[in-house]
Amino acid sequence: MQSTEIESFQEVAALLKEWRKVNGISQADFCRFAKVQRTWYSKIERGQADNITLNSLLKLLDEMDCKLVIVDSHAQTVG
Repeated sequence: MQSTEIESFQEVAALLKEWRKVNGISQADFCRFAKVQRTWYSKIERGQADNITLNSLLKLLDEMDCKLVIVDSHAQTVG
């Protein structure tokens, strides 16, 4: 998956769902592999999870062989 700038949790949720579908993995299979509850993960994909922690998100991204990069858009560039 290419680098994508994300501005909301709904965009994260859409990317998680897109990755899973592109890779032909069902929610049930992904949840078994990632060792997470399917109902919780389903809420995440729908953008309805109100209790996801950064650690939980990082775990899901790790299972997908993805990484989270935080960029300070207010930082001054040197040069």
